[in-house]
Amino acid sequence: MTSEPLKLWIDGQCLQTHSRMRGIGRYVLDLLRSLSTHENDIELQVSLNAAMADSAMAARSLLADIVPAERIHVWHGKAEGGEADFGFTPWRKRSEIALVHHVNQLNPDVALSASPFEGALDPAVPYLGGPLATVRTAAIFYDAIPFRFPDKYMRDPRRQEYFNRRLSSYRDFDLAFTISDFSSGELRHFVNTTNDLYIGTGISNRFVELIDDSTERNDIAGEYLLYVGGFDWRKNIAIVPAALCMISKPLREKLKFVIAGDVGPVEEGELRNVWASCGLPADGIVFAGAVDDRTLVGLYKEALALVQPSFMEGFGLTALEAIACGTPAIAARAGALPEIVGDDALLFDPASPSDLAEKIEAVAVGKPNTRKLKELARDRIDAFSWSRVSERVVEGLRGLERRPAPPPRFGLVEALAVRKDEERDVATLMALAEPELIRPRLLVDASSTLIDDGKSGIQRVVRRICENMFPRRAKNEGKYISFCDDESGWYFAREWTGRAPPKQPSTRLLPQAGDTILMLDSSWIYHTLHPAFLRPALIKGGEVISCLYDTVPLRSAAFCHEGMPPAFSAWFQTALAYSTGFVCISRAVADELLDLLAGIRFPRPMKVGYW
Repeated sequence: MTSEPLKLWIDGQCLQTHSRMRGIGRYVLDLLRSLSTHENDIELQVSLNAAMADSAMAARSLLADIVPAERIHVWHGKAEGGEADFGFTPWRKRSEIALVHHVNQLNPDVALSASPFEGALDPAVPYLGGPLATVRTAAIFYDAIPFRFPDKYMRDPRRQEYFNRRLSSYRDFDLAFTISDFSSGELRHFVNTTNDLYIGTGISNRFVELIDDSTERNDIAGEYLLYVGGFDWRKNIAIVPAALCMISKPLREKLKFVIAGDVGPVEEGELRNVWASCGLPADGIVFAGAVDDRTLVGLYKEALALVQPSFMEGFGLTALEAIACGTPAIAARAGALPEIVGDDALLFDPASPSDLAEKIEAVAVGKPNTRKLKELARDRIDAFSWSRVSERVVEGLRGLERRPAPPPRFGLVEALAVRKDEERDVATLMALAEPELIRPRLLVDASSTLIDDGKSGIQRVVRRICENMFPRRAKNEGKYISFCDDESGWYFAREWTGRAPPKQPSTRLLPQAGDTILMLDSSWIYHTLHPAFLRPALIKGGEVISCLYDTVPLRSAAFCHEGMPPAFSAWFQTALAYSTGFVCISRAVADELLDLLAGIRFPRPMKVGYW
């Protein structure tokens, strides 16, 4: 007899903050993707913070192929800003309580806080469990870097309070997953707890496939060292030019340094100045910028070596990726990096440029054995796989499931500590934390035709479709004609009469989970009014399907009235920004749209069909 799938809820706010572009976001996405393959063991649910509206929509796109839309929920935080700037304010505290209430109502078997340190500089309010939680709780622990370098990260009392409060929250979780042996030791040292469970990390299956399949070549001439990552102080990048000053002149003159990552102009300028002060060739430093995985694999494969000079890493994924690509990783003897590299000959003191210079010379002159590198790559891919990570997670969660959930130690009302003048706002906060029931609806926009039917070709199509979809004196349950021509909002009619009905409070539409919105009309005049409705609908998991009748104003503007191309372009930009799909008037128009999306490298999936 097989056991029921374990219902696992995950706090998805790390996919909404700056973390989504860094190691934590990548880690959580890869973990979710791996857990989603355990469909007989795990039922995933994720919640997003609607207070960060645009990033909530972006996070839904990231999760689209991992978690079913109906299991992605939203709640609404009310934190004024980052805790490191504003402190632990009453509204941040209440938002934490609202999130706990939200999770309690969903009632998963286990709630997982994917990144409890979120919200330092933004309004994210991570799940911290605590005495009000009625479910078992777990969290992921990455590192304690701010506590190792307090003079860099905790220079004012408010930041100290923020870091200390978040770190101490790990005592309240039933289980703390750690990403390396090093991070396990750090958690025990700083929190003095024994609730940790090593799960490790891995290389995504897609990355491994790219290693096997990629023939990507870059246009960097000659040999180069590669650095991949951010520009935080602890990354210690300036040690690389300092070390290159010390290597032999022939090698120094031909060896380039390539940086792949999102580097701001200030950081780039500072590193170029350091490079120049070391007397290194001006063309020897290359900023590749942020790159996709396919390009990154190509950079790894052709590099002489990766250099990872960080003073501390909770894991060190780039070193693992380089090794998996068959490239030596010269890494600092610090943090979790020795666990990954596994070869003392490639480790150096991160405070010693001369030590790094010796390692660079040794790799450049010695040319590591290709067969040995390939064997090491296979070993690391096997040892650090996401399938192993997810198996450890499932095993740990199953252990929690067998224990009864604790009762809440005190009530919501006492915890919220509400003043009389705050009652309405707090009631709204808590109401918005209630999980929304999914009631599928089809909303068909016919704004332009209902408000001003000019008998155009498009409006004839709209009229004919609506006449058939919404016949008079029919129930038309679950589907509505909708229209919006001013800031008062969207309104509906149940049957087609050819004109907009009077606006009444009872016919006003509000976005709901499960909405499908068919933008049937080409409402070029009214499109600027639509995002106020479409954005919350998308956050709640709605589908927005726009109708495209032709692309002539874009392709052949000379054949149109002079006012049409700019009006069409503005409408089309809104449609691209808020649509999850397009239905086109013909296959030819659908093909034109697909070509256009490919030409502009549209950054997210778009469903395209035709009738």
